[in-house]
Amino acid sequence: MHQQTLISIPKLKILSIITSSLYLSYHFYLQTSQQSVRESRHPRQTGCEGRLSRLTDQLRLDNISESCELLEQDWCETNLPSAILDAYPESVLQRSSSCEVLLPQFGRIRQEEHDFPLGFYITAYTDARNLEILLSTIFRPHNSYCIHVDSKAEPIFINTVRQLLSCYQSRYPNTFISLSSRSIPVYWGHYSIVEAELICLRDLLQADTSWRYAVNLAGSEMMLVTNYQLVQRLRSRSKESIFSMSLPMPTKDERRFKTKYKLDTKAFFDPEFEGDNPVIMIKETQDPDPVPFQLNVYKGIKSHRLPRGFVSFLLTHPVAQTFLNWSKTTFIPDEMVVPTLARISSVTLASEGWVVKQNKKPQFPSHLQYWERGKDQSCLGR
Repeated sequence: MHQQTLISIPKLKILSIITSSLYLSYHFYLQTSQQSVRESRHPRQTGCEGRLSRLTDQLRLDNISESCELLEQDWCETNLPSAILDAYPESVLQRSSSCEVLLPQFGRIRQEEHDFPLGFYITAYTDARNLEILLSTIFRPHNSYCIHVDSKAEPIFINTVRQLLSCYQSRYPNTFISLSSRSIPVYWGHYSIVEAELICLRDLLQADTSWRYAVNLAGSEMMLVTNYQLVQRLRSRSKESIFSMSLPMPTKDERRFKTKYKLDTKAFFDPEFEGDNPVIMIKETQDPDPVPFQLNVYKGIKSHRLPRGFVSFLLTHPVAQTFLNWSKTTFIPDEMVVPTLARISSVTLASEGWVVKQNKKPQFPSHLQYWERGKDQSCLGR
């Protein structure tokens, strides 16, 4: 993708839907012999007709009218077989062993981008093909990249990511792009989601690079803007800003921190099939500790653009560390840690302890996100 080419969000959305569809195709291919309840929730689509119907239905729901070759039957029938093969985990593993993978094809990098390097921290669990495409899209040699792979991930995925990053390290030896220094098991609703990102943030901060903002992504996501557009957005404010959704915690969600939770390590959780999973965060009988420093708790999506100064505050300041420790017994802390701490406008050490004020309002991060909880339920948010 040429750096100066501006691709519309609808076309990129089409590409991301196609990628997800291809991975699901492989997922179902592995499970054809297992007539499980899980598979019945995700009926297999064969051929181009069903896939294109799904694509156009999703675009129609968003009131998007788009015509391109990706939506044409002939293009699909010609390219779908090879695209499905490329999405197989074994294919990405084999191709990455010889670096025959999709690599960046950016053109001239503008001076504004060089002057405003970014640090990306990515958490990944599965779908190596999507990660391959994501890295090829967001990579620029002057940026920095840390990837945390869930230690519970399949060995084939872990090995593929290692090989993929090795390809980048060989091709761009002066760029910091690396697996995180530590890998932990990550569980939905649990503090481990926060911890995985903190590991990468600490690695980025300790790297010998000069990134200005840290940008988080999941390995299953796609970037909808160019690096130049992202830089323009981040430097558009006269003062350094935190980009994170931060809204007052809804009353119905206050149970997330007004009840104490712990992880049920015996519960099985598969993120590919949320509807079939048991509750892995269970309530404890004792009352939770009060919110530190009488902070108001805020909620937001796990999508942040964090200035370097805030990352340093998050990792080292006693106020942030106290709040992080408190959040370890809350439910879904990844939706409240940054949104709450990003509101802090001042911290003062008085005789009675830290006095913290929350008069800051972060900027919205411009993130497109869907929640789907089953074929019979409509989209719950964006």
